[in-house]
Amino acid sequence: MSLDRFISVDIEASGPVPGEFSMLSLGACVVGKTAEQFYVELKPITQKRDADAMRVNGLNHDDLQQRGTDPIQAMLAFESWIHHATPDGYRPVFVGYPATFDWMFVAYYFHRFLGRNPFGVDGLDLTSFYAGKVSPAISPSWTVGELDERLAADLPLTHNALEDAIAQSRVFEQLAAPREGSTAASEANDFIHAAARAGVELDPAEARTWIVAASGAEREAFAQDAATGVFGHGVSLIDFDPADLEYFRYLARHVRIAARPNLESAIAIAGSAAQGKAQVFPGDYDFFERVNIKADTLDAARATLRKAVRETALRAEREPDIVLVEVNFGVYTRAVVERGTPREAGDPITWLPADVANGSIEVSGADGEPLVMKWDDVTGGRGWTYIGWIVVEPDGGRIALASNMMEVTWESPAGDLIALDGSVDPCLQEVYLEPDAIPLFRKLVARIDPAATRAYVDAMRTQAHHYVHSEPNFCKASKRLYNLFRLTDELAAAAYVRELFDEPAARMYQVPGLLEAADVALGATTKIKREVVVRQLDLVIWTVVMAGGAAAADLAMELIRLRDVVLGHAASGTPWAEGLRASRARCSEMVSEYFRSRLFGLPRIAQLVAALNRPGHDASPA
Repeated sequence: MSLDRFISVDIEASGPVPGEFSMLSLGACVVGKTAEQFYVELKPITQKRDADAMRVNGLNHDDLQQRGTDPIQAMLAFESWIHHATPDGYRPVFVGYPATFDWMFVAYYFHRFLGRNPFGVDGLDLTSFYAGKVSPAISPSWTVGELDERLAADLPLTHNALEDAIAQSRVFEQLAAPREGSTAASEANDFIHAAARAGVELDPAEARTWIVAASGAEREAFAQDAATGVFGHGVSLIDFDPADLEYFRYLARHVRIAARPNLESAIAIAGSAAQGKAQVFPGDYDFFERVNIKADTLDAARATLRKAVRETALRAEREPDIVLVEVNFGVYTRAVVERGTPREAGDPITWLPADVANGSIEVSGADGEPLVMKWDDVTGGRGWTYIGWIVVEPDGGRIALASNMMEVTWESPAGDLIALDGSVDPCLQEVYLEPDAIPLFRKLVARIDPAATRAYVDAMRTQAHHYVHSEPNFCKASKRLYNLFRLTDELAAAAYVRELFDEPAARMYQVPGLLEAADVALGATTKIKREVVVRQLDLVIWTVVMAGGAAAADLAMELIRLRDVVLGHAASGTPWAEGLRASRARCSEMVSEYFRSRLFGLPRIAQLVAALNRPGHDASPA
C-alpha cells in the first residue's frame, strides 16, 4: 500500500470555471517541508475575465498574455516537480482550500494540455478536514459558513498562490497533529503513565514533540540536515545526534572502502549508533556503505571489488590505531567445515587477518578432504561484504568495535545498475555523513524495489518474535520493536521503547561489546598498549556501577578481578577467557531482564508483540 505525500496547492484564476476562464497562477509546496515549492504564472487561454476575480488576484491579464508561461510548459513543469517531490512508494495527494475550486482548474489543465493528471482522483479539502476535527465542539448542527469563518481566523490569505499554499500547509500540519481526546493523544498519555509506573523517567512534552516529529518524518524518504549536511530517510534523521558527527567521520576514514578510479561510494552510520538521541549507549559502531563500481563487464567489477576489499582490510597493517577482526567476503559453493564450524553452500566465507594477508583460507570438505579457498577466486559481492575492526579512539581512552557492511552495485557502460547481491536495500536505518554523496545516493535508491520497505518491516517482526520467544534477549527485541513501531505508525509504543534506552541501566548494553573489544585488543600483539585495555576495563566497570543494584555490584567485582589479570596482579592461573565469558553472559542476562521487566508495561506493546509471527514462521535473524 502506498503512503501519502500531501501537496498543498493554490491557484488564482480570471473567473469561476476553467475553460471559459483562465488559471493565471499556480503555487504548491510539500506539506511539512514548505521549502520544497513550485510557482508559475500562466498565459491566459481566453480573453474572458471577471472583474471581481481580477481585483482579488491582483494580476494583470494583458501582461500575462505577453510574459506568462505557455500552459503546456507550465503543466509539464508542475508534473515534473510533483514526481520529484514524491518519493518511490508514495502517491501525491492534492490539498486545497477550497479544493472544489482549485482542484477543478488544476485537473482541467492537466487533462486538457497533458492528457493526464498525476494526482489521479486523490484530493483533500481543508474545510472538510477541519470539520472532522472541530465540528463536535461547535454545535450538533454546523454550517459550512461557520466552519469557514473559524478556519479563516487561522488562515490569513494574501491571494499570492504560493504564499497561500504555504499557509494552507501549515494549518493542515496543525490539524493533523494529535489533539487532546484523540486516539493518538490518548495513546501518548497511556505511555507516559506506563513509564511512570515502570519507574522510567521522561519529559512528557519532549516525548509528545518526538511523536509529532516522527509522524512527519515517516513520510520523508529523503531529508537533509541543513546545519551538518548529513542526510537519509527522515525517520533516521530524527534520532541522529550531531554531537557524535565528527567522531563518526573520524571512524569512517578508517573503515570505508579503499579508493579506486572507477569506484564511488556513500558511507553512513547505521544501527543503534545512528540513533544517538534514542539509544544513547550503543554497543558498537556499524557503518553501511553503498559502493558503485563502473566497469565494462560484471567480471571486471567483481575483480575491482576483490582488490578494494582486500586493500581495505589490510589497512590495519599500516595504521596504528585499528586492528582487523574478520572479513565476510564471498560465499561457499559447497558444504565445508571452517575452523571446526560446519558451513552450508551459500554461507559467507569468514576470513581472519592471517587469511586475508595470505590471500587464502584452509577449510575441509564434508568428507574431511582439505580444501584451499583463494581470495582471487571468490565471486565478490555475493552474500555479505563485511569487515569488522576494533579502533582506538583518538585520545587513546577507549577501544570501540567498528564494522562496515557494504552493498555493491555494478554500473555498466550503458548506465544500467546491477546489485551484486541481487537487490538494493532500503535506507531506513542509515545517516549518510557526506553531502557530496547525495547524487550517488539518489541514483542508487531510485532502484529500490517498492516492496523492500515491507520486507524490512516483516524482517523486524520476525526478528522481534525470535528474540522474545526463540532466543530470549529483550534488549535485542526492544531494538527491533523500536524500528518496527516507527515505521508502522505505532508512535506511542515507539516513544515508550525509546525512553527505555535512556535509563542508566541501559548502559549495560555497551558492556559485552566493550569487553569483546578489550579481548581482541589484548591478543593483538603489542599494537594496542596494555594500559589502553586497562582504561577500557575501567570504563566497563564505571558503566556497570552506574547501572546500580546488587547484581551490578557483583558484576563490577568480577570485572575488577579481570582488570587485575591484565595488570598482572591476580594470582597465577586466573583464567581470563573463562572470567570474560562469565562476565559477558551475566551482563547480557542483566540488561535483557531490565528490558523484559519494563517492555510490557505499556499494554499496547503487549498486544503488538502477541500479534507478531507465530513460532511456525519464526526465523533466526541474519
